[in-house]
Amino acid sequence: MTRALRVAVVFPDLLGTYGDGGNGLILARRAEWRGHRTELLQAVSNRPVPDADVFCLGGGEDGPQVRAARTRAVGEVVAESFGLPELPVLTGFENHGGRTTLEAGTVALGQVTHGIGNGDGGEGAVSGRVVGTYLHGPVLARNPRLADLLLSWALGEEVRELPALDDAAADSLRTERLEAVGGRLRRGRRRRRRVLP
Repeated sequence: MTRALRVAVVFPDLLGTYGDGGNGLILARRAEWRGHRTELLQAVSNRPVPDADVFCLGGGEDGPQVRAARTRAVGEVVAESFGLPELPVLTGFENHGGRTTLEAGTVALGQVTHGIGNGDGGEGAVSGRVVGTYLHGPVLARNPRLADLLLSWALGEEVRELPALDDAAADSLRTERLEAVGGRLRRGRRRRRRVLP
């Protein structure tokens, strides 16, 4: 019998403000539905982080939100996938006061078409097999193809080798959220405008 896929939700007691612990649950369930054994680990902050195949970190408090109230980014985000071009349009909910500057060797996960994201036209970051994002919802529930890409990395499989799942509920939510922000991306990708470096 093969060993279980280990999914660790890191510091859920500190970094679970936006329900992002759900990302670990999504990865575990999508693997189980395909016949893989999983272990979903809650790596609380007063213990060492365990070995795992996938690590999920959530969002935490920004500090006094009143201080950042005039620059705070809150609302729906839509981003055309950039750093992982095989993905469709990404959706999520942002609530942050931060701005992101990408270092050399890092690219934006997406190009924002609605919302704030990193504050420079991009959303999130990709460096190798590390993906960061301001998208909540949780992000992997709202973007199952991103969840499957991460699973394929952890399982050592190609995404096309993963058996298809019924994503009708996620697709319905995606359609509803895209229509709420204008609907122009509802049927998939628009022609890409290259704005990001």
